[in-house]
Amino acid sequence: VCTRVSNEVMVRVEPPLNFDVSSNVTICAGATTTLTMSNYPEEAVTFWIEGDINADDFMNAFKDALVGETTNLLEALMNMMFSTLDDIVPDDEYTEDLAVEDESEYPISDEEDDLTNEEPINEDELPLIDESVLEGIFTSLGIIGMEPTIDVTPTTTTTYTAVVMGVCTATRQVTVTVDGAVTPTVSAPTTICMGDNTQLVATGGTTYRWTPATGLNNPNISNPIASPSVTTVYSVEITRGTCSYVTETTVTVVPLPVITNIEETNVREVTAYVENGLPPYSYSINNRDFITHNVLHDVSIGGHILYVVDMNNCKTSRPFEVTPIPIFPAKFFTPNDDGVNDYWTIENLNVYPSYIVQIFDRFGKLIYELRSGQFHADGEVNYHPFQWDGNYLGHPLPSTDYWYLITLEEVRKQYTGHFTLKR
Repeated sequence: VCTRVSNEVMVRVEPPLNFDVSSNVTICAGATTTLTMSNYPEEAVTFWIEGDINADDFMNAFKDALVGETTNLLEALMNMMFSTLDDIVPDDEYTEDLAVEDESEYPISDEEDDLTNEEPINEDELPLIDESVLEGIFTSLGIIGMEPTIDVTPTTTTTYTAVVMGVCTATRQVTVTVDGAVTPTVSAPTTICMGDNTQLVATGGTTYRWTPATGLNNPNISNPIASPSVTTVYSVEITRGTCSYVTETTVTVVPLPVITNIEETNVREVTAYVENGLPPYSYSINNRDFITHNVLHDVSIGGHILYVVDMNNCKTSRPFEVTPIPIFPAKFFTPNDDGVNDYWTIENLNVYPSYIVQIFDRFGKLIYELRSGQFHADGEVNYHPFQWDGNYLGHPLPSTDYWYLITLEEVRKQYTGHFTLKR
C-alpha cells in the first residue's frame, strides 16, 4: 500500500509570550519579600531562577542539562525493555531463515487490532526517574522554585529571573536590593533634677523619631534636648533606607531639695531648714565652701544666697539677708577709776571687722583714732570690745562734750554724734 506524500508543510506561529512580575523592591538585611508572576498561560510551566538569564540562554542551558542526564534516562528505559524481552526470547540460541515467496499470502489486515483484551499497563512496572536527576537539572540551572509565587531572603542585592515555558519561553527579571542593617547607639539611661534637661543622642540612621514627644525640643532629630517633668522612657526609631530599629532610654527625674526657712540664730549666724530631695545635704553661702551642717557662722551683713545640694547633686537656692547689727555709742562716761563707766564704749562695734572710730574736741581737733580690719595698715582686726579712757597723748582730757565719727565698711555707713566726759 503506497501513501502519497504531500510537499506542503504547515507552520503555526505562536504569538510572543507575555506575563507580569513583581516590581523591583528594596528590603532590609534579614527581611523576606514575596516575588510573584502573573497573567501567564495556564498550560505554561513556571520557574524562578536566582540570577539574571534571558529566555534563549535558559532554553540552551535547559537542553544541555537534559542531555547531561540522558544516560540516566536511557538506562531506566533499557532496563524496562530488556526485562520485557526476557519473556519473549528463549534462552537457547535460535535462528531460522524465513522466506516469503508470495506477499499476497501475508495480507495486511485493514481491521483494527482488538486491544480490549490486552492487560492494562502496571504503573509500578514503568521506569522511574530518580528525583536526584531532576534535582541535578534544577541545581545546574539555578532554579529555586516552580511556583508562581515564592518568598526570598537574600543577604545581598540579588536579581531573580521569572521563567514561563510554553510553546515559547519568556523571562522577566526582578531585582531585590538589600540595605545593610541599622547598627544603632542611644544615650545611656540618665538621672536629672526637676527642672533640668539632658541631651539624648542616637546614631546609626538618617532619620529619627522619638516618642513621646513631650518634653523634647524636637522629636525628629538625632540629639533632642529632653526636659521631662516626670521620669520618662523615650523610644527612638532609627531609620536608614528601608531598615529601621527601635531602642529606648530612660530619663529619671528626681525632686529638688526645698529650703523651708533660713533663721538668724545668733550674731552673724544662720540656721537652714531643708526638706525633700535626698539627704544628707551640703550647704553654702553664695555658692562657696560647701559644708555638711546646717548652721553657718561668720555670715557677713547684707544680702546672700544660700545653696543646698543633695545626694543626687540636685541644687536649690534661696536668697536671705543678715540684718545690720545696730551700734550704741555711750552718751557719757566718768573716767574716775570707780569701776563704773570708766570708759567710753560703743556696744556691738566688735561685730564689725572693719571700722574707723574718730573722736574730736569741740574745735574739731582729732584727739583719738582707731582703725580695724581693712582700715588698719596691716589689716589687723580688733575683736575686743571698744573702749576709750578719755586721755590724749597720755594726759586726761577735761570734762566737756566730744564728737565722734564712726565708719562701718561692711554696711557702707557712717555714724556721727557727741557724748559727755565727766570727771
